[in-house]
Amino acid sequence: DVTTIGAAAVGAFASGVASIAASAGAFAAINADETVTAWGSKHFGGVIPSATQSELQQVQLLVANRDSFAAVLSSGRVVAWGASLSGGDTSTVQEQLSSGVFHIIASNSAFAALKNDTSLVTWGYGPWGGDSSLVASSLTANVTFVAHTSMAMAALKVDGSVVAWGAAE
Repeated sequence: DVTTIGAAAVGAFASGVASIAASAGAFAAINADETVTAWGSKHFGGVIPSATQSELQQVQLLVANRDSFAAVLSSGRVVAWGASLSGGDTSTVQEQLSSGVFHIIASNSAFAALKNDTSLVTWGYGPWGGDSSLVASSLTANVTFVAHTSMAMAALKVDGSVVAWGAAE
């Protein structure tokens, strides 16, 4: 168990944690039973909304950016929470994230999801990588790897080309 005193969490999990991720002000852990426990500031994803908590079953991967968390379930669906503008809200891409995701990459305030069909889906703070609409036609297939800075992302394609988006500086 984790004990919370004020805004700070103290204590430890005695056992049963498979993975842990951290935002700027919160932690989240994948438990041995593939559920998620979070603690820390609610402004950084430390409090999981109850509706979201019930969806966090069979979690295989947990990734954090500065303000939010995103989890990949065994079905390939993505569940996210935290600051809406930084990727805690997936409503604009929810259909694309409903299946087939196997990996997530995080920049400072955005996420990118690699799918089994080699396409890439982005969401979060648009200027810092969450909006890839200007290059979307290049991200529909053949993406093999994604790198990021704090405010931009770049995708490597099968043919060796690179597609980049986000802040130029």
